[in-house]
Amino acid sequence: MRPDVLITENPFGDSGFRMVHRTDHTEVGRAALEARDRAAAPRASASSPAHRVALTYFAGVMFDPFDLDFGVELDDELFYLRVKAEACYETQTHDAERARSRMAVELGHIGRLFRTRYAESFVAEQPLLEARLPVPGPMLTLAGETGLQRL
Repeated sequence: MRPDVLITENPFGDSGFRMVHRTDHTEVGRAALEARDRAAAPRASASSPAHRVALTYFAGVMFDPFDLDFGVELDDELFYLRVKAEACYETQTHDAERARSRMAVELGHIGRLFRTRYAESFVAEQPLLEARLPVPGPMLTLAGETGLQRL
């Protein structure tokens, strides 16, 4: 596997970001970054060349909302899949109903920040370089709303 994108947890704990605690989530983020960096280091004994991941994103749930870089809108199908995945966390004692309730609250809160029903948020590890200024389709839709529709 040679991915172009790595999505992981916030590895920063209580450093310069506004996260105030360190958890198993931060340890997962640190381990993922270490694995990414090791994959990028050339090794003489390796059977395949080193691989550099182009983009690293951190799940925005553990960041202050002001630190979020973007959100991904979840339609009904993606919301259903996200709930299904959440229900797999047996160590969190999630069953299907608890997973659905938790995701409705969490993803609904993020969705409100981005003026949509449900969304997942992300923080980019570094500023993104674009060939041109991107204008995502959902932002064009929101720009076309009337003042009454925004209420």
